[in-house]
Amino acid sequence: MQTVFRRTYESPITPSRYNGKMTVDTMLPEKEDANITIVGGEEDGWYIVNGVDITGYKAASHVDEGNTYRMELSPATPKETDYFLNVIQVSDNDKEYYVKTSKLETDRFYGAMIKDRAVLFSKSGSKVTSDFDINFPAAVKATVCDVKPGEWQVTVNGENKSVVASEEGGVLSFNASGKVSFSYVGAKEKEVKPVELGKASSTNLMIAN
Repeated sequence: MQTVFRRTYESPITPSRYNGKMTVDTMLPEKEDANITIVGGEEDGWYIVNGVDITGYKAASHVDEGNTYRMELSPATPKETDYFLNVIQVSDNDKEYYVKTSKLETDRFYGAMIKDRAVLFSKSGSKVTSDFDINFPAAVKATVCDVKPGEWQVTVNGENKSVVASEEGGVLSFNASGKVSFSYVGAKEKEVKPVELGKASSTNLMIAN
């Protein structure tokens, strides 16, 4: 499901005309279970969310573009767990720069693919710690988030690669296509580079009375 925001009005202060467009592809919730509401203008109460005033500070500029519209997305059917996934593209309004997007899903991950890029997130919100597989429909530069930090063996087209997820990021990044298998190897020890100490030196100081 797709929502397009356009900003094309002429500025009352400068001779320029706005020419922006933001395209939002909603992957989750699914189309049949998604409620999308566009709230805009002061009369529609764009600055009130669940009874809370979220009005932002005005920018000290004539191109202040905040506090005008927002998009509200909610599931139509109440469930124990709801997933939200949106792909946002920004471009000129008078250009057709839109790139088709598609949803990716496994038993443990949700993600999105746009052109030759793919990114996936853990469904549970927790780190994935055991082996798993992902099928990519085309050759991509993939980013898999929410994995256990350490070294992983990533098997692509029968070739094994060693990919490390950092403690801070918990992310695997690699090139792939087709079925890719992931196997946790173990914690990756931080490399300690030897420090080369300088040669000792001495200085003679003579004080004459």
